[in-house]
Amino acid sequence: MHRHSGLCTGFSLVELSIVIVILSIITMLGLEAATAFLGRNAYLTTEAQLRELDKRIDAFYNTYGYLPCPAKETTSPTSSDYGWPQDCTVPPLSGMDVVAGSVPFRLLGLPASAAIDGFGNRVYYFVTLSLTSLSSFAVRPALIEMRSGQLAEPCTGTCSVLALPNVDPALSTGAAYALLSTGADERGATSVEGVPVRDCAKTGDIRIDAQNCYMIAPAGSLLPATIPDTVLYDSRYNSGSQDVNYFDDAIVWRPKDKL
Repeated sequence: MHRHSGLCTGFSLVELSIVIVILSIITMLGLEAATAFLGRNAYLTTEAQLRELDKRIDAFYNTYGYLPCPAKETTSPTSSDYGWPQDCTVPPLSGMDVVAGSVPFRLLGLPASAAIDGFGNRVYYFVTLSLTSLSSFAVRPALIEMRSGQLAEPCTGTCSVLALPNVDPALSTGAAYALLSTGADERGATSVEGVPVRDCAKTGDIRIDAQNCYMIAPAGSLLPATIPDTVLYDSRYNSGSQDVNYFDDAIVWRPKDKL
């Protein structure tokens, strides 16, 4: 009698476990790639948006001869003050001559969506306080210092100064204003509703955009006090590592001599 010998075509538990692990890894890598792609796309969209806002603020200056004050970033969308500039006649409590807030989109004749970045948070607007006044505008310096590279004081070696402020307007190459998105990590971000999304950097943080977060909320951050309060960083986008090269902010700024 001929006996037919059957072949075993099923998976063992060990083989099935290996397949599941491999599929899990592939899925995880796919999700990470998709997240990175979406974050990068949102960054590029935000950067283009900031450049449009920059043009509107520059046009405002060319029309009125001074820069608009920022709106308060914590104002609720249901408030009548939402999108309108705050009172810039009172110096900031920090004593700095640079004031931060959100974009005064109503004053610029823009919809509320124009002041929201690609990550769903409010765009920050920094401006030298004295440049928001028409009086003696031409003889007032821009006091925002722009840097690139790594956090360092003094700014040498791996740190470069892009725009250097000076109390003498003739020597000042500082930025008159800057527009900032906190990027995908949302550190220091404010939501559409005017609510803080995520805390700023703390002691020991060496990521480049930590200084920008400090500029947003100096009272809530504990970065090294050696870096001047009015410094912002503009560096190459790099969200691939949690180290000194990390920078996922989007920032557009304009030197005073380019107004």
